[in-house]
Amino acid sequence: MGVAPELELEEEWIPVDEAARVLVRTATANEEGGLFTVMPPERVRIRKLIDLVSARVPVTLKPPAEFMEEIVSRFPEDREIMSTILAPPVPIRSNGEETADPASEFVDVEAPGVDESLLRRYAEVLAGARA
Repeated sequence: MGVAPELELEEEWIPVDEAARVLVRTATANEEGGLFTVMPPERVRIRKLIDLVSARVPVTLKPPAEFMEEIVSRFPEDREIMSTILAPPVPIRSNGEETADPASEFVDVEAPGVDESLLRRYAEVLAGARA
């Protein structure tokens, strides 16, 4: 794409194979199922990923509103998806934030996150898609 939003955003990233492993193990360990959130030990800084990609190919940083304008003009079908990514987070836990069901209690379950090596591999793939 060659353009990225200028913001400091952090997200919980878990490799899909690890997430699946943790989901199955956790769900089968409790016969009633329960509500749980799979959490990595650390969050991924999206700016770090952008920096890794921009070390390989040119990336222009733009304020979020300008970034959205460009995305909508280039990819109108992605407007909804991108606006949810740049929107404020939706509260989902009972630690001061509301859940959809006030009686529900989510349990955080730790899963391996994305390490530096995997983040660099992801950046290489993104940069290769641009090259």
